[in-house]
Order: sequence, then structure tokens, then C-alpha cells
Amino acid sequence: FVEQLPKFYDFDIKTPYKDLPEGIKQVFLYGSGKILPFDWDSKTFTGILDRKFEGIIPHIERALTESKSTYRHDKIHKNFMLLKKCDECEGYRINEQARSVKIGDKHIGELGMMPIDQLISFLEELKKNNITTVQGKSMSELIIKGLHSMRDVGLSYIHLNRTLPTLSGGELQRLSLMTHLDAGIDSLIYILDEPSMSLHELEKDSLIEFLKKLKDLGNTIIIVEHDKRFIEIADEIIDIGPGAGINGGKLVF
Repeated sequence: FVEQLPKFYDFDIKTPYKDLPEGIKQVFLYGSGKILPFDWDSKTFTGILDRKFEGIIPHIERALTESKSTYRHDKIHKNFMLLKKCDECEGYRINEQARSVKIGDKHIGELGMMPIDQLISFLEELKKNNITTVQGKSMSELIIKGLHSMRDVGLSYIHLNRTLPTLSGGELQRLSLMTHLDAGIDSLIYILDEPSMSLHELEKDSLIEFLKKLKDLGNTIIIVEHDKRFIEIADEIIDIGPGAGINGGKLVF
């Protein structure tokens, strides 16, 4: 349809976009706004096709809304979209009224940007010295408990404002484990692929204790792992080898 636009608007299709009149740029970006008689030739139809020219931006927005393909979403984000801090909300994604409400000396956007470890310390200090009501103490304890669970699975360094696309597969895996433990879900089988990857030694210890709690709920946990400490806590060990790649794949032990 783009090639036919010069029939309806006075411009040369070979003109660089930057040199086009402002009105033509708006058509490219936001669509024609009116029905145009496009020539159409396909296996099922040949003739005049009356329709609006959708425009680049509405097309991208529709693709993001209607498509369930992660690959397509990633491609659109990579090629056509740019993350930029909002001048109005300063990147906190909350309005001025919400930013005016403070917890201690910080609004909820600032709390969301704190690493989990720092946020736990802030809330525990706040609970100790500033929260006096039963409801307030109960709510703060619930929040702190959830944050401790995040720390226990090795996520003490992230902040709550992180968006899902920025999390690695391992981080998403550990978040999922945390929610299952907090919900008390049992009788499930978990298959984890190297959950210790990229973790600090102390974080590995916390994750091991976390996995033990998940098992004690009545769940079965199958782990693909090379770390000795994770192997040592296993009830059953299956060793696949003897080598890697084409030199492996056989039951060794």
C-alpha cells in the first residue's frame, strides 16, 4: 500500500522521509484517516480494495496488542522502540499526587528503585521506630516476609521496578519458585536447569535452604547441576556422561 500513496498524495515515493512535507509524514506515521481505493491483485481477489492506510505507529501498536508471539514482540521492541525516562514522572511511572505521599522520607517510586537488601533494612527500621498501629505492623511484616523470600532465592540485588523483559531466565525461574513457596503449593514436580548459575557463594547457600523448604512442603525437585553443594543435598543422583556433547548422553551412575 505504501507504493500507491503518491496516487492520493502529492509527493515522490523516492523522496527521503526527512525531506517529505509534514502532512505526508503524518500519513506515514498515523495513517490516512480516510478510505482510499487501492489496487489489489492476489490469488483470491483482483480489483479495487477500499480501505484506510493504517500508518506505521498504529500498525506497531496493533501488533503488540494482538500478537501473542514473544519473538515478534522482541523484534518490535528491538527495532522500533526506545526506552526513555519520562520528564514528568522522572522515570518512576507514578503521577505527582502519588509521589507526594511519603513512607518515611521516600515515596513509593523511590522505594521501588531500592535493591531488595536495602529496602528490607529501610522497612525494618521504619517498622521498629515509626509504625505503631496493629494494621501497619501486620502489613509491614507481610511485605518484609516477601522481600526476605526474594533475597533467599538470590535476588537481593534487583529492585521492584524491574520490568519482566529485563529479567534473565534464571531470575524469572527463582521468582517463580519464591511465589510457589509463599503460596504453600505442594505435590508438584519442579525441573530446574542450573539454578546456581551466576550466584554468589552466600546466595547459593540461601537457595539451597529455600529448595529444602520447597521439598519439605511435599514437592519433588529435579535439578540439572554441576555445583557440588547442590549435588550433596540430593536424595538421588543421576550422572550422565562420561563426556560432554556427543561424548556424553549415557547413564554413568
